[in-house]
Amino acid sequence: MTMIRLKCVFALILIGIASIGPIPIASTLGAFVALFRPRWFKTLVDNIYRNSRQNPTSPDSSGASVGNPRRKNHASAAARLQLLLAMIVFMLLDIGPIPTVSLIALFIVIFRPQWFLTLMKRVYGEQ
Repeated sequence: MTMIRLKCVFALILIGIASIGPIPIASTLGAFVALFRPRWFKTLVDNIYRNSRQNPTSPDSSGASVGNPRRKNHASAAARLQLLLAMIVFMLLDIGPIPTVSLIALFIVIFRPQWFLTLMKRVYGEQ
């Protein structure tokens, strides 16, 4: 496992512990990513997926039409809205004793599933 992935695992364990209780930290962070698409998160995802079967620099697999920027922007907005709604649901679930989003994030960092990379490509669109 690379150093960046080990750092992420450690940070997610701490966030998971801190999220037990009334403040859902990980899902709030996910909502922030959905709304503002910070560059640091895209860089982090690219670094996590580097040297894996999935290639973050491969051609667009977002499902948007190639060559039509309006359709790509619409696909990105739709993906961002879906992610935001999912994070709101997770905020409600994370109030309980099990930090759901932190556990899902740990799974993503350890196993680097293709569906998450595809989701991030859709969320970030042309960025």
